[in-house]
Amino acid sequence: MAQEIKNTFLKSKMNKDLDDRILPNGEYRDARNVSVGRSEDDDIGALENVIGNRLMATTDLNNANLEIIGLKESPVNDTIYVFLTDYRDPNPTAPTNAPESTSHFIYAFNTLTEEYTKLVEGEFLNFSKSNKIIGINLLESILFWTDNRNQPRKINVNLARNTSTQQSQRQEQYYTQEHQISVAKYNPFQAIELYTRTEVKILGWNTATLQWITVSGDLVTELTPFIGAAVVSNDVQSLTGIDYVFVASVTLNNGNTRIAFNKPMDAAPDVDDIVILIKSSMTNEDDDVTWPGDPNYLEDKFVRFSYRFKYEDNEYSLMAPFTQIAYIPKQKGYFIEGDEDAAYRSTILDWMENNVQNIGLIIPLPDKAVRVASSYKISEIDILFRQSGTLAVKVLESVEIGQVAATGGLNNSYTYDYQSRKPYRTLPEAQTVRVYDKVPVTAFAQEIAGNRVIYGNYKDRHTPPSGINYNCRISKKNSSGLYNNFIEYPNHSVKRNRTYQVGFILADKFGRQSSVILSKVDEGTDIDSDFYSGSTIYSPYDSVASGTSVKDWFGDAIELVLNSPIQSNFNNASGTPGLYAIPQKNQTTGDGFAIGRGGSTSINGNVWIFRKDLAYPLSQNIPEVGQYLRGEFIDFVKVLTITGPLSNLYTVTTDGQVNSSYLPIPVAIPNIPDLRFAYAINDLGWYSYKIVVKQTQQDYYNVYLPGILNGYPGQSLQPASTIIGDGELEGAFPDDELNLTAHTVLYSDNINKVPRDLAEVGPQEKQFRSSVKLFGRITNLMNDTADAETPSPDNSQYYPTINNSKNAISHLATTIAAASDLEMSFSQLSNSSDSVVTQTIDVLAGTNIVRYAITNVTLLQIQNNLITATYNGQPWTNYTIDGNTLVLDSGPLSNAEIIVYITGTAGAAGGVAGNLTFYNIDSNPFIARLSTTEKSIGWPAEQTVNPSGAPGPYVWNMQPYLAIYETAPVESLLDIYWETTSAGYVADINSDSLTGYDGITSFQNLFWTFDEGKAPGDAITSFFEPYSAAGVFISNTTVELVSVINGVNQDVTDNFDIVIGTATPNVGKYQIILADNTNNGFAFTEGSASRDVFYFEIQSTTTGGEITSNFVGGLPGGDGALKNIIPDFNVIAPVFVEQEVSVLLPATAWTIAGVTNGSSVTAFNTQQLTYSMEFITPPDNPGDWEIGSTGQIDQELGATPVGVYTIKLKVTDANDDSGLGGDYGSLMKEQILVITIGEQPLNDELLTPCYTNVFPDVIQPTPAYALVQGPTQPNPSGGLLPYYAFNSGAFYISDIPLEEMTDVNNDDNWRMGTSSGVIDHQAFNSDTNVFRLGTGPHTSGTLCMNMSIIGRTLGWGLGRIDMIPGFNSPYDVKHNGSLTLYAKRIGIDAGWMPQLEGAFDNGGVGKDYNEVGNSSVGRNFTDLLDYNNNNDWPWAANGVGFGAPGGTLNGSDSSVWDTIPPSTPGTGGNNTGFANYIRSFNKREIWDSPNGVAYLWVMEGLSSRAAVGEDGNRSVAWLTVDDLNNPTCVPWQGVNAVDCLPDPAVKAFPYRYSDWNDTREWSNPPDNRVIYAKTPYADYANVFFEDETFATVHKPLVSGEQFMSYNLALVGFHNHPSGQLPGWKYATDGASDYEVGLNFVAQFDADDGNKLLNEVTWQSTAILVGNGMDGSVQPLPYLDPIGTPPSGGPYTTIPGTPGSTNRGVSRMVVDIINEVRQ
Repeated sequence: MAQEIKNTFLKSKMNKDLDDRILPNGEYRDARNVSVGRSEDDDIGALENVIGNRLMATTDLNNANLEIIGLKESPVNDTIYVFLTDYRDPNPTAPTNAPESTSHFIYAFNTLTEEYTKLVEGEFLNFSKSNKIIGINLLESILFWTDNRNQPRKINVNLARNTSTQQSQRQEQYYTQEHQISVAKYNPFQAIELYTRTEVKILGWNTATLQWITVSGDLVTELTPFIGAAVVSNDVQSLTGIDYVFVASVTLNNGNTRIAFNKPMDAAPDVDDIVILIKSSMTNEDDDVTWPGDPNYLEDKFVRFSYRFKYEDNEYSLMAPFTQIAYIPKQKGYFIEGDEDAAYRSTILDWMENNVQNIGLIIPLPDKAVRVASSYKISEIDILFRQSGTLAVKVLESVEIGQVAATGGLNNSYTYDYQSRKPYRTLPEAQTVRVYDKVPVTAFAQEIAGNRVIYGNYKDRHTPPSGINYNCRISKKNSSGLYNNFIEYPNHSVKRNRTYQVGFILADKFGRQSSVILSKVDEGTDIDSDFYSGSTIYSPYDSVASGTSVKDWFGDAIELVLNSPIQSNFNNASGTPGLYAIPQKNQTTGDGFAIGRGGSTSINGNVWIFRKDLAYPLSQNIPEVGQYLRGEFIDFVKVLTITGPLSNLYTVTTDGQVNSSYLPIPVAIPNIPDLRFAYAINDLGWYSYKIVVKQTQQDYYNVYLPGILNGYPGQSLQPASTIIGDGELEGAFPDDELNLTAHTVLYSDNINKVPRDLAEVGPQEKQFRSSVKLFGRITNLMNDTADAETPSPDNSQYYPTINNSKNAISHLATTIAAASDLEMSFSQLSNSSDSVVTQTIDVLAGTNIVRYAITNVTLLQIQNNLITATYNGQPWTNYTIDGNTLVLDSGPLSNAEIIVYITGTAGAAGGVAGNLTFYNIDSNPFIARLSTTEKSIGWPAEQTVNPSGAPGPYVWNMQPYLAIYETAPVESLLDIYWETTSAGYVADINSDSLTGYDGITSFQNLFWTFDEGKAPGDAITSFFEPYSAAGVFISNTTVELVSVINGVNQDVTDNFDIVIGTATPNVGKYQIILADNTNNGFAFTEGSASRDVFYFEIQSTTTGGEITSNFVGGLPGGDGALKNIIPDFNVIAPVFVEQEVSVLLPATAWTIAGVTNGSSVTAFNTQQLTYSMEFITPPDNPGDWEIGSTGQIDQELGATPVGVYTIKLKVTDANDDSGLGGDYGSLMKEQILVITIGEQPLNDELLTPCYTNVFPDVIQPTPAYALVQGPTQPNPSGGLLPYYAFNSGAFYISDIPLEEMTDVNNDDNWRMGTSSGVIDHQAFNSDTNVFRLGTGPHTSGTLCMNMSIIGRTLGWGLGRIDMIPGFNSPYDVKHNGSLTLYAKRIGIDAGWMPQLEGAFDNGGVGKDYNEVGNSSVGRNFTDLLDYNNNNDWPWAANGVGFGAPGGTLNGSDSSVWDTIPPSTPGTGGNNTGFANYIRSFNKREIWDSPNGVAYLWVMEGLSSRAAVGEDGNRSVAWLTVDDLNNPTCVPWQGVNAVDCLPDPAVKAFPYRYSDWNDTREWSNPPDNRVIYAKTPYADYANVFFEDETFATVHKPLVSGEQFMSYNLALVGFHNHPSGQLPGWKYATDGASDYEVGLNFVAQFDADDGNKLLNEVTWQSTAILVGNGMDGSVQPLPYLDPIGTPPSGGPYTTIPGTPGSTNRGVSRMVVDIINEVRQ
């Protein structure tokens, strides 16, 4: 029993590298239609057959154009998933959406049941045959695929299949839109709203009180939730938020709804005015005892809210933008009585806590709540919560979509009631930092690893616009109803003294976001008298009191003005996605379509009726079926039908309700069209925008201070004493620091807010500085009072700017120290008590004294304190103080008492009550000394009387009261933009920006002429007009070419310029040109189709200052793309080269022809030119021709047969493989070029002198190498006829003389017919009958050998050329007359080869040693004149003769050639008979003959019937060797045919020819037309030409009609004595001469005109003179099988060579006679 060998293939590995003998177990060499078993049974690793393909002959698709572009087999569920389409994108590199008329499918085919199920169908699949789907994976039930055309996609095959099987119930398939199948899910881009809003139209109002309005119908249910809402209007005069009108009640009154207000309106409204009710969804629920929430949970929290969607396959969307902080402070943010004292005492604001407890989170949905589960496949909504100062995002609740549908109903929003509950879980960090999904835009490769989908060779982002044209400013919140932020975020404000950078982020529908896009406007502009900056804006402090009215101020906001639409063109090469909603411009030059007011304009469900505004005829791009409009409940709805205009009204039906914005505005704006737009949808275009803000100035503090002292406080003298004047000042304060220095007390938290700089100070330092900048916000003051007992401290707004400048003035604490360290302790400051020192002066009458010394105080005290006096008890002022002396002003007094009062404060320096200036001064607090040199702050305390101004009003020194500094913010090093809640659809903001916009929004009549031939300064576009949105040509603009970006994102702006036309008709129009720079220009080269696609940003400025950027170009294969130019070169002349030349067309020929690729730049204009050729005639490569990179055409040396070849030269540029084609791909110039492969000249050693009419003298023939018949002998039997003398000889061509050949004597192949018998056959003798022609062998060119024989006779009247066949003479001597040709390859062949067929056979591949024209069938050259074998010698006349069927040897007719009548000997008269035998060989066609070829002609039995002794009439034979294709000697009946040409130097031989026909039958050619060949030997002429220059080949006109009859035109050889060449003759006894040319019929190739050869039977028919019967001209037929002649025709018996005698045919001038031999 044989041993069993078992191999399992556990490795499942094919190994073709190792030898079979060492192949490891588990691997295999090769396998087909098998799989390796993977089961867990014992047959694991076994090979299993794979079932082959099976044709599904019938399906229900009924679309023959469908093509499978992707397949995925799932062995798990025995299913093949098939992707099909009938669409092929015409431009795969710049793909376009498939038309609706195309078909796209995904099917599931069950391999067991052979049932197929449609999973998805629709043009939204956007398949293309040009984008095969090669990345397909099935992960559980999710089928993923990518095609590098669309974004990666997926479906749940179970859900799709279940729906497909229930379509009769559901009426729709499960997947119908792109966002349902994309791997990247819909991105919720809108933030939660914290307000509700509605608009009502006024029907009536209370004219008496203006405190209520009515609206039509019963809207009580809808409007009751708006009780408490703010009432504002853009229509009703002065009804804004600052009026504080709120809804008080909503009631039903007479069928209409009455809305009552809390206060009257300031002005009466009009009927149909629109009133807006806005209500915050943030409330305090302290009064609702049933409210279930935690009232204190949000009190100390600043929280934000967001949401995200959970989809049916457990995927999550990105998080929507978070709200701003949901915060309304207690007391609405206002100080009330006592708060200011509490603030500076505690240094905090106790009431700055969140008063919000309940928040209605209004969540936007992408569809109606009842439909969003099916249309967007949403299963849950996560409500997200984030607390300020933390990174964690928490989930408040996951709301099932069923609950959302039940609550939201037909609305496209869902309100979640947040009741201050704690979140229940925290999202992982990976989710909190997930700003956008990284699902590729397109991907070429896809694979599954575990549960991960991996993409490769992908593009992961879109290229954003380089900028957007917008301006920004800081403005007060608008409370007219245009915006909602004054209600939604009532206490939020843009911070002052901050720099903001505002940018856009664009996103596609699936959350792929752009980087931040900044404004293209660097300089600001004035809009409606307000100044707007670019993207970077500074928010300054107010500079004057009128800047902000606190009562009317809802806070500041950043206002952004979009000057022109956001633009993006789809450009696959540069990655710009275009817009999602592309405004359509179908009919007019303006943008959109203008709608009018009035009439029946309305929106009712899915029907919209609008009125066209005829006042704006340039903006009438009416929607069309298949376009899209903005939807009310979904983003866009599709136009299904449109009818009109009927009375200028159009009725539009859509697949959803259009947006209410398509109703006209209530009040028309003069001269501004009310524009609306229809759109085309581009799924991956920019869909939404959001505004982001970078503000790096982050944390700051408000420093709540107990007042700020301007200057220094008053000082007291130390030590204190009851007697004023005791003591000294300790560290006297400067007395000139008012408005230059300020002081304030720091304590509690303020010490941290204004920290001391503790670095680089010693341990004993007590005074420090602080580097914190302080900006004054509130300054304290002292109000004047009516009495002197009650001070009135107060404060006011401080404006830290100077002279209305925006620059903020900051203060620095130059010193911070304890009060005592600044000499400002309580005891060191002046007090407020009235300690008085008096001095009484008694004035006596008659003393005449007017000066009295004051001695109780010092001079310093007098100077620094209050001095008063009384005169006899009454206040008195008639004195002055001079130093320490009281001087009476009025002179001496009579007796009186003067009391001088030195008030107790007079013991202080500066003002009084210094110890009341600082709060808690007795606790020795820190005091900060502030430098206020640029602008002062605070209240001074330098009054020496406090209060002063008696009797009032009284002015007070500073006492503590609230003042506020704001610290400079901390500068963040993080370059972060913070998202805002401002977001929306790009289509909406673009639409708004165009309405009423006077800037340039589009260009008209822009045509591109941008090709590589453009030189510097050349225009690449037409002149084109800048148009406004209203469709008006604006002719007086300025323009700048801002940027030009090529397809690989390189800035090439310097290569281009834009000009404005100045001459009619182009005044004011634009034109883009190539910049006039040296060597500027382009060449269309490889990659240009994507690289040289230019995206132009053109900035136009109107006279009104409107600056707009528009973008043009950037479309591969279209606008802005460089066009190719067909390469150019001058015509290359026809080429003639010899056969043995290897270079057919040199590279220099192209240089001479001036070949260029079309570029204007010399350095570029020969780049990437490629050369090729197409073979026309013949259609195949004739000889291994090759064309190189330089355009040079080479051939294998000598490999091409001689002939005329027509090729198509092709010069192609660019090496482009983009697939765009046309002007945006490779282009080619072609030229038909005729290359004549001339025959290689015959080597000179072989050329012989030319002899044409040779006849010997009696002894020595001329030429020397002529063979002459031997002398005639008497008839030995005594008969009348002489004995025919014979002669034999040889002619040869060789490298050495024949006698020197070593094999010459032993070579029996050619030593035939040696003499024997009575009549001796002359032996071969090199001197007399062996002749060497030339001096060498045949080594090159085409050899033509013409064996010529002449015979004459006298006396007998019968001159004959006779080659006697073998017969038995009376003397029984046998003679074998023959002419035999031998050859041998020198150095190769051992002997002469008489039978060439097979002798030089190239190993059976082909017979390479053959005659010209016989390249595949050998020809036996032996016995050429052996008419027994019927080669070239005529057959017997009348069918009888020696060897003829039925003939006898004796007494029967024999055939001899004769000449009659006799003529004078030696004259070559008409009695001369001529015979010519032609053979031609091309050296190149003789295989393996490097040393050349030798030839040997052997002639035996040359004879004539001359009379005895008439040696001059003997026959002569000689051999002419010549070049077949450039002949110099053509013996022709005594003349050289070459010399008979009209111009012998032009060797063009004329031929008569017939029309082309479809049969091989002779058709006599007319005499009056000729074609030309290079040889007069018609049988060797293989191609003919139209003229003598051989430039144009004569060839068939129609395929199928390819036969032509032809012969050498005898007429036209004008140098012949008779005016024409004589024909060849053959006639019977007594008949007149019959003279014709040799006639041929041949088939020619319709492509190249060459005679068709190499067929089983030859394609040419020769009509031979002298080979007929009864004098008639008969064709020599082609017999197959050999030996069966046609009726009346001769035999052709050469084995294997039918029709061989069509080449080298016999040429004779003879008569045939019958005679009986004796």
